[in-house]
Amino acid sequence: MAIWEKLRGTIESIFQIGLSGPQIKNNAGLFEMRNDTDAAFVVTRGATPVGVNDYTTKAYVDTCVKEIQFTFGIAATTDSLTSILIGSQIITAQVEVVTPFSGGATVELGNGTVANLIQDDTDNHLQSPAGNIFSVEQNTDWGIASAPIRATVSGGPIVGSAIATVRYVETPAN
Repeated sequence: MAIWEKLRGTIESIFQIGLSGPQIKNNAGLFEMRNDTDAAFVVTRGATPVGVNDYTTKAYVDTCVKEIQFTFGIAATTDSLTSILIGSQIITAQVEVVTPFSGGATVELGNGTVANLIQDDTDNHLQSPAGNIFSVEQNTDWGIASAPIRATVSGGPIVGSAIATVRYVETPAN
């Protein structure tokens, strides 16, 4: 056998692909992909991960579960500061009572178009003691244009506060 058939790698800390192509570099035990002059990192691409030790792609990470949490009180409507993107899927909507609401106060979670899209007023009880959490597991299509989550409080309470937490997955652009 010729020596080239047994060649396995390089004893150098850097390996260049082609005459002016990217380089694979060992930087103190870290694997790096560098440009042809070793001045910057380069973009690398791969497939969607299938195993627990696989690297992830940006498209895969973009589909990870995200969370929006905001506090609401006695105001008729309170919107989250962050919007959910069109096409997202709501996984969980929950309301945690911080200070029990007075009277017959109720709350719905949704958006500016459908007030009870992700939690109806019968899914929670705002007069419950502090710390009670009312959660609705689901797979609801956000569907409309990107919009904030809206807590719509009814019943005219004088006191009360709660935290709304919504978990969702964005659909990645292809």
